[in-house]
Amino acid sequence: MVSSFLKDSIEKVSYFASEKVINKLSEISLKIKRFGVYLGAFLIILVFLITFNTIRLTIFIFREEIATMRLVGASNWFIRGPFLIQSLLYGFFSILIVNLSFVIVLHIFSADLQTWLFDFNFLQFFKENFLKIFGYQILFALALGVTSFFFAVHKYLKI
Repeated sequence: MVSSFLKDSIEKVSYFASEKVINKLSEISLKIKRFGVYLGAFLIILVFLITFNTIRLTIFIFREEIATMRLVGASNWFIRGPFLIQSLLYGFFSILIVNLSFVIVLHIFSADLQTWLFDFNFLQFFKENFLKIFGYQILFALALGVTSFFFAVHKYLKI
């Protein structure tokens, strides 16, 4: 009885009958992807600007020490080095804080997410792929930090 009901239900389903729903879901999926790309670009710009301004403020705060280093003949990289290390540390610690926060949120909402994502265990996926995800995050954060470092040092540290 159940199998004949399923068979009849499946035979009635066709692409043409569900075309509007499928097209609407495709549009929603495309809009979500675009929103993700725009959000990612916005966050990249935000990270760049925060790091840039932090290094700029640090250069401003240490301007007397920088002048003293120049007077005693310090090389350009000896003056720039602490700012580079600072930008790298900002990126590294921000990734650690984000990942720790993400794991805490996943532990709290794991059951709800698993129900909502059709039994996909996001927490387990994150644990299994943590090193890969963390590696990509570190590389990306370091690249952003170094890029903003070079822009800030070039603009505000006249060596």
